Amino acid sequence: MIEIKEHSKKKITLILTLFVLYFNPVNSLTLKNDIKTWLNLFEKKSSQQYHLGISYKPEIYLEIFQNKSFSIDLETTADLSFQNIKNDAKTFSETAADFYRSWIRLNAEKFEIRLGLQQINYGPAFLLRSLKWFDQIDPQDLLVETDGVTSLLLRYFFLNNANLWLWGIYAKDELKGLESFASKEYGYEFGGRIQYPFEFCETAFSFHHRELEFGNTLENRFGIDARWDFQIGLWLEVVASKFSKDNFTPNWEKFLTFGADYTINLGNGIHVLGEHFVYSNSENDFYESSYKTESSAISLIILSDYLIISQQL
Repeated sequence: MIEIKEHSKKKITLILTLFVLYFNPVNSLTLKNDIKTWLNLFEKKSSQQYHLGISYKPEIYLEIFQNKSFSIDLETTADLSFQNIKNDAKTFSETAADFYRSWIRLNAEKFEIRLGLQQINYGPAFLLRSLKWFDQIDPQDLLVETDGVTSLLLRYFFLNNANLWLWGIYAKDELKGLESFASKEYGYEFGGRIQYPFEFCETAFSFHHRELEFGNTLENRFGIDARWDFQIGLWLEVVASKFSKDNFTPNWEKFLTFGADYTINLGNGIHVLGEHFVYSNSENDFYESSYKTESSAISLIILSDYLIISQQL
Protein backbone atom coordinates (compact mmCIF):
# COMPACT_ATOMS: atom_id res chain seq x y z
CA MET A 1 0.00 0.00 0.00
CA ILE A 2 1.31 3.45 -0.95
CA GLU A 3 1.40 5.89 1.97
CA ILE A 4 1.06 9.61 1.27
CA LYS A 5 2.74 11.66 3.99
CA GLU A 6 0.90 14.61 5.52
CA HIS A 7 3.13 17.34 4.08
CA SER A 8 2.88 15.76 0.60
CA LYS A 9 -0.92 15.77 0.77
CA LYS A 10 -0.92 19.46 1.68
CA LYS A 11 1.33 20.29 -1.29
CA ILE A 12 -0.91 18.29 -3.65
CA THR A 13 -4.03 20.05 -2.33
CA LEU A 14 -2.45 23.49 -2.73
CA ILE A 15 -1.25 22.74 -6.29
CA LEU A 16 -4.69 21.45 -7.36
CA THR A 17 -6.41 24.49 -5.85
CA LEU A 18 -4.09 26.93 -7.64
CA PHE A 19 -4.50 24.99 -10.89
CA VAL A 20 -8.30 25.22 -10.75
CA LEU A 21 -8.15 28.91 -9.80
CA TYR A 22 -5.91 29.66 -12.78
CA PHE A 23 -8.22 28.07 -15.35
CA ASN A 24 -11.56 29.38 -14.04
CA PRO A 25 -13.28 32.74 -14.52
CA VAL A 26 -12.99 35.30 -11.73
CA ASN A 27 -16.76 35.73 -11.34
CA SER A 28 -17.05 32.20 -9.90
CA LEU A 29 -14.67 33.01 -7.05
CA THR A 30 -15.63 34.05 -3.50
CA LEU A 31 -13.10 35.16 -0.88
CA LYS A 32 -13.77 35.41 2.86
CA ASN A 33 -11.59 36.35 5.82
CA ASP A 34 -12.00 35.39 9.47
CA ILE A 35 -9.75 37.08 12.04
CA LYS A 36 -9.85 36.31 15.75
CA THR A 37 -7.66 37.80 18.50
CA TRP A 38 -7.40 37.13 22.21
CA LEU A 39 -5.54 38.39 25.27
CA ASN A 40 -5.51 36.57 28.62
CA LEU A 41 -4.08 38.37 31.66
CA PHE A 42 -3.32 36.41 34.82
CA GLU A 43 -3.21 37.34 38.50
CA LYS A 44 0.10 38.26 40.14
CA LYS A 45 0.24 35.00 42.10
CA SER A 46 0.08 33.01 38.86
CA SER A 47 3.31 31.87 37.18
CA GLN A 48 1.88 33.10 33.86
CA GLN A 49 1.62 36.81 33.03
CA TYR A 50 -0.21 37.00 29.69
CA HIS A 51 -1.23 35.00 26.65
CA LEU A 52 -1.65 36.95 23.39
CA GLY A 53 -2.79 35.40 20.13
CA ILE A 54 -4.24 36.00 16.67
CA SER A 55 -5.88 33.56 14.28
CA TYR A 56 -6.48 34.24 10.58
CA LYS A 57 -8.57 31.96 8.34
CA PRO A 58 -8.70 33.07 4.68
CA GLU A 59 -11.31 31.10 2.72
CA ILE A 60 -11.52 30.53 -1.05
CA TYR A 61 -14.79 29.19 -2.50
CA LEU A 62 -14.89 28.39 -6.21
CA GLU A 63 -17.74 27.21 -8.41
CA ILE A 64 -15.99 25.16 -11.07
CA PHE A 65 -18.93 23.97 -13.17
CA GLN A 66 -22.73 24.17 -13.13
CA ASN A 67 -25.58 23.01 -15.36
CA LYS A 68 -29.18 21.86 -14.86
CA SER A 69 -28.16 18.40 -13.63
CA PHE A 70 -25.23 18.98 -11.28
CA SER A 71 -22.55 21.39 -10.10
CA ILE A 72 -18.91 21.08 -9.01
CA ASP A 73 -17.41 23.41 -6.42
CA LEU A 74 -14.52 23.51 -3.98
CA GLU A 75 -13.56 25.25 -0.77
CA THR A 76 -10.12 25.78 0.74
CA THR A 77 -9.56 27.50 4.09
CA ALA A 78 -6.13 28.05 5.62
CA ASP A 79 -5.52 28.21 9.37
CA LEU A 80 -2.76 30.69 10.28
CA SER A 81 -2.03 31.58 13.90
CA PHE A 82 0.48 33.39 16.11
CA GLN A 83 0.77 33.20 19.91
CA ASN A 84 2.98 35.06 22.37
CA ILE A 85 3.14 33.70 25.92
CA LYS A 86 4.98 35.22 28.87
CA ASN A 87 5.54 33.60 32.25
CA ASP A 88 7.94 34.19 35.13
CA ALA A 89 10.75 32.22 33.49
CA LYS A 90 10.65 33.33 29.86
CA THR A 91 8.69 34.66 26.91
CA PHE A 92 8.17 32.54 23.84
CA SER A 93 6.25 32.74 20.57
CA GLU A 94 4.61 30.12 18.41
CA THR A 95 3.40 30.26 14.81
CA ALA A 96 1.38 27.64 12.94
CA ALA A 97 0.07 27.20 9.39
CA ASP A 98 -2.21 24.42 8.19
CA PHE A 99 -5.36 23.70 6.22
CA TYR A 100 -8.65 24.11 8.11
CA ARG A 101 -10.87 22.90 5.24
CA SER A 102 -10.00 21.76 1.73
CA TRP A 103 -12.58 19.81 -0.27
CA ILE A 104 -14.13 19.42 -3.72
CA ARG A 105 -17.81 18.51 -4.18
CA LEU A 106 -20.10 17.09 -6.86
CA ASN A 107 -23.63 18.26 -6.05
CA ALA A 108 -26.85 17.08 -7.71
CA GLU A 109 -30.56 17.29 -6.85
CA LYS A 110 -30.69 14.06 -4.83
CA PHE A 111 -27.08 13.41 -3.86
CA GLU A 112 -23.69 14.96 -3.20
CA ILE A 113 -20.16 13.56 -3.15
CA ARG A 114 -17.48 15.49 -1.24
CA LEU A 115 -13.78 14.63 -1.07
CA GLY A 116 -11.10 16.23 1.09
CA LEU A 117 -10.58 17.78 4.52
CA GLN A 118 -14.13 18.37 5.77
CA GLN A 119 -16.43 18.37 8.78
CA ILE A 120 -18.68 15.36 9.43
CA ASN A 121 -21.17 15.65 12.27
CA TYR A 122 -24.79 14.72 12.94
CA GLY A 123 -27.25 13.84 15.70
CA PRO A 124 -29.90 15.79 17.64
CA ALA A 125 -27.92 16.51 20.83
CA PHE A 126 -26.30 19.92 21.42
CA LEU A 127 -24.25 20.01 24.64
CA LEU A 128 -23.28 16.44 25.64
CA ARG A 129 -23.23 14.53 22.37
CA SER A 130 -22.86 10.75 22.30
CA LEU A 131 -22.64 10.95 18.49
CA LYS A 132 -19.61 13.26 18.57
CA TRP A 133 -17.61 10.80 16.47
CA PHE A 134 -15.47 12.97 14.18
CA ASP A 135 -15.46 16.54 15.54
CA GLN A 136 -14.46 18.52 18.63
CA ILE A 137 -17.21 21.16 18.56
CA ASP A 138 -17.43 23.11 21.82
CA PRO A 139 -21.08 24.12 22.51
CA GLN A 140 -19.80 27.38 24.05
CA ASP A 141 -17.92 28.32 20.86
CA LEU A 142 -20.10 30.78 18.92
CA LEU A 143 -17.96 30.24 15.80
CA VAL A 144 -18.54 26.44 15.95
CA GLU A 145 -14.95 25.68 14.92
CA THR A 146 -13.54 22.16 14.83
CA ASP A 147 -10.83 20.15 13.09
CA GLY A 148 -11.92 18.29 9.98
CA VAL A 149 -11.22 14.76 8.77
CA THR A 150 -9.69 13.77 5.43
CA SER A 151 -12.50 11.75 3.94
CA LEU A 152 -14.84 10.84 1.10
CA LEU A 153 -18.49 11.52 1.97
CA LEU A 154 -21.53 10.52 -0.09
CA ARG A 155 -25.03 11.66 0.86
CA TYR A 156 -28.24 10.61 -0.92
CA PHE A 157 -31.58 12.33 -0.25
CA PHE A 158 -34.88 10.49 -0.81
CA LEU A 159 -38.20 12.13 -1.73
CA ASN A 160 -39.68 11.47 1.73
CA ASN A 161 -36.79 13.38 3.40
CA ALA A 162 -34.98 10.19 4.39
CA ASN A 163 -31.24 10.33 3.70
CA LEU A 164 -28.30 7.96 3.46
CA TRP A 165 -24.69 8.80 4.37
CA LEU A 166 -21.63 6.73 3.43
CA TRP A 167 -18.05 7.72 4.31
CA GLY A 168 -14.46 6.60 4.18
CA ILE A 169 -11.82 8.33 6.34
CA TYR A 170 -8.04 8.48 5.95
CA ALA A 171 -6.94 8.06 9.56
CA LYS A 172 -4.35 9.96 11.57
CA ASP A 173 -2.73 8.90 14.83
CA GLU A 174 -4.98 11.36 16.69
CA LEU A 175 -8.13 11.20 18.79
CA LYS A 176 -11.41 12.22 17.15
CA GLY A 177 -14.59 13.15 18.96
CA LEU A 178 -15.11 11.03 22.09
CA GLU A 179 -12.54 8.38 21.19
CA SER A 180 -10.49 6.90 24.04
CA PHE A 181 -7.94 5.31 21.67
CA ALA A 182 -6.42 6.74 18.49
CA SER A 183 -6.75 5.07 15.09
CA LYS A 184 -3.93 3.35 13.26
CA GLU A 185 -2.02 6.06 11.37
CA TYR A 186 -2.40 5.98 7.56
CA GLY A 187 -5.20 3.45 7.96
CA TYR A 188 -8.69 3.61 6.49
CA GLU A 189 -12.00 3.81 8.33
CA PHE A 190 -15.49 3.48 6.91
CA GLY A 191 -19.10 3.80 8.00
CA GLY A 192 -22.55 5.08 7.20
CA ARG A 193 -25.82 6.45 8.47
CA ILE A 194 -29.48 6.07 7.46
CA GLN A 195 -31.96 8.66 8.71
CA TYR A 196 -35.74 8.21 8.36
CA PRO A 197 -38.63 10.56 9.23
CA PHE A 198 -41.65 8.97 10.90
CA GLU A 199 -44.94 10.74 11.63
CA PHE A 200 -44.03 11.85 15.16
CA CYS A 201 -40.25 11.54 15.21
CA GLU A 202 -37.09 11.36 13.13
CA THR A 203 -34.74 8.47 13.85
CA ALA A 204 -31.41 7.23 12.50
CA PHE A 205 -28.94 4.37 12.71
CA SER A 206 -25.17 4.97 12.34
CA PHE A 207 -22.20 2.61 12.02
CA HIS A 208 -18.41 3.05 11.94
CA HIS A 209 -15.48 0.63 11.64
CA ARG A 210 -11.79 1.33 12.31
CA GLU A 211 -8.49 -0.22 13.40
CA LEU A 212 -6.78 1.08 16.54
CA GLU A 213 -3.15 2.17 16.77
CA PHE A 214 -2.02 -0.88 18.77
CA GLY A 215 -2.47 -4.63 18.87
CA ASN A 216 -4.43 -5.01 15.60
CA THR A 217 -7.53 -4.13 17.64
CA LEU A 218 -10.71 -3.44 15.66
CA GLU A 219 -13.67 -1.32 16.73
CA ASN A 220 -17.24 -1.56 15.45
CA ARG A 221 -19.33 1.39 16.61
CA PHE A 222 -23.15 1.49 16.51
CA GLY A 223 -25.40 4.48 17.14
CA ILE A 224 -29.15 5.09 17.32
CA ASP A 225 -30.72 8.52 17.68
CA ALA A 226 -34.22 9.97 17.61
CA ARG A 227 -35.94 13.33 18.02
CA TRP A 228 -39.56 14.14 18.88
CA ASP A 229 -41.01 17.64 18.38
CA PHE A 230 -44.05 18.27 20.56
CA GLN A 231 -44.63 21.37 22.70
CA ILE A 232 -41.43 20.18 24.36
CA GLY A 233 -38.64 18.92 22.12
CA LEU A 234 -37.17 15.55 23.14
CA TRP A 235 -34.16 13.64 21.80
CA LEU A 236 -32.04 10.59 22.46
CA GLU A 237 -28.60 9.33 21.38
CA VAL A 238 -27.37 5.80 22.20
CA VAL A 239 -23.91 4.52 21.15
CA ALA A 240 -22.19 1.17 21.74
CA SER A 241 -18.60 0.39 20.66
CA LYS A 242 -17.44 -3.24 20.44
CA PHE A 243 -13.68 -3.84 20.49
CA SER A 244 -12.01 -7.04 19.39
CA LYS A 245 -10.46 -8.84 22.35
CA ASP A 246 -7.35 -7.00 23.56
CA ASN A 247 -5.49 -6.52 26.83
CA PHE A 248 -5.46 -2.71 26.47
CA THR A 249 -9.12 -1.96 25.79
CA PRO A 250 -12.48 -2.82 27.34
CA ASN A 251 -14.76 -5.09 25.35
CA TRP A 252 -17.51 -2.46 25.29
CA GLU A 253 -17.83 1.32 25.54
CA LYS A 254 -21.35 2.73 25.92
CA PHE A 255 -22.65 6.31 25.62
CA LEU A 256 -26.12 7.69 26.31
CA THR A 257 -27.53 11.21 25.88
CA PHE A 258 -31.11 12.31 26.45
CA GLY A 259 -32.30 15.88 26.34
CA ALA A 260 -35.21 18.29 26.09
CA ASP A 261 -35.84 21.93 25.24
CA TYR A 262 -38.68 24.42 25.64
CA THR A 263 -39.19 28.11 24.88
CA ILE A 264 -40.86 30.01 27.73
CA ASN A 265 -43.34 32.64 26.50
CA LEU A 266 -41.85 35.55 28.46
CA GLY A 267 -40.86 38.72 26.59
CA ASN A 268 -39.37 37.66 23.28
CA GLY A 269 -38.84 34.19 24.70
CA ILE A 270 -36.43 32.28 26.94
CA HIS A 271 -35.10 29.08 25.42
CA VAL A 272 -34.25 26.42 28.01
CA LEU A 273 -32.30 23.32 26.99
CA GLY A 274 -31.06 20.48 29.18
CA GLU A 275 -29.14 17.25 28.54
CA HIS A 276 -27.90 14.32 30.61
CA PHE A 277 -24.95 12.14 29.54
CA VAL A 278 -23.88 8.67 30.74
CA TYR A 279 -20.64 6.87 29.83
CA SER A 280 -19.72 3.34 30.87
CA ASN A 281 -17.44 0.49 29.79
CA SER A 282 -17.29 -3.21 30.55
CA GLU A 283 -14.71 -5.95 30.19
CA ASN A 284 -16.97 -8.74 28.96
CA ASP A 285 -20.72 -8.52 29.45
CA PHE A 286 -22.47 -5.70 27.58
CA TYR A 287 -24.97 -5.21 30.40
CA GLU A 288 -22.32 -4.88 33.11
CA SER A 289 -20.31 -1.73 33.90
CA SER A 290 -16.71 -1.79 35.09
CA TYR A 291 -16.66 2.02 35.07
CA LYS A 292 -19.47 4.57 34.86
CA THR A 293 -19.71 8.36 34.92
CA GLU A 294 -22.56 10.84 34.39
CA SER A 295 -22.89 14.57 33.73
CA SER A 296 -25.62 17.12 33.02
CA ALA A 297 -25.76 20.51 31.29
CA ILE A 298 -28.32 23.30 30.96
CA SER A 299 -28.40 26.15 28.43
CA LEU A 300 -30.46 29.34 28.84
CA ILE A 301 -30.89 31.70 25.88
CA ILE A 302 -32.76 35.00 26.34
CA LEU A 303 -34.08 36.26 23.00
CA SER A 304 -34.03 40.02 22.39
CA ASP A 305 -34.63 42.43 19.52
CA TYR A 306 -31.02 43.59 19.75
CA LEU A 307 -28.96 40.67 21.05
CA ILE A 308 -29.08 37.08 22.25
CA ILE A 309 -27.88 36.37 25.80
CA SER A 310 -26.69 32.79 26.26
CA GLN A 311 -25.59 31.04 29.44
CA GLN A 312 -24.58 27.40 29.88
CA LEU A 313 -24.51 25.79 33.32
